[in-house]
Amino acid sequence: SIFPGQENLLFSNSLYECSFNPTTKQKRIALTGIPILSALKVVFLVTGQSKASIVSKLFRQDNNTPASFIVHRATDVDLFLDDESAIEIYT
Repeated sequence: SIFPGQENLLFSNSLYECSFNPTTKQKRIALTGIPILSALKVVFLVTGQSKASIVSKLFRQDNNTPASFIVHRATDVDLFLDDESAIEIYT
């Protein structure tokens, strides 16, 4: 996972980098931006109401989160959303 505040991972020359969840401090291994943007298809699976505001922001050009960076620059992106995570798109 590449979280806000970890945008340097989008431009890393390494395929993977150490990352962490800023809320829980859980350590993670993140696939970096270059291989993600080079992928033939990028898939986001998003569930839960807690992600609704983040999902709605993906469609704004002024959003500078790592997810938005990928959504607006990858060649082929699919977003799979449940009703709760998509609720703010409909309103």
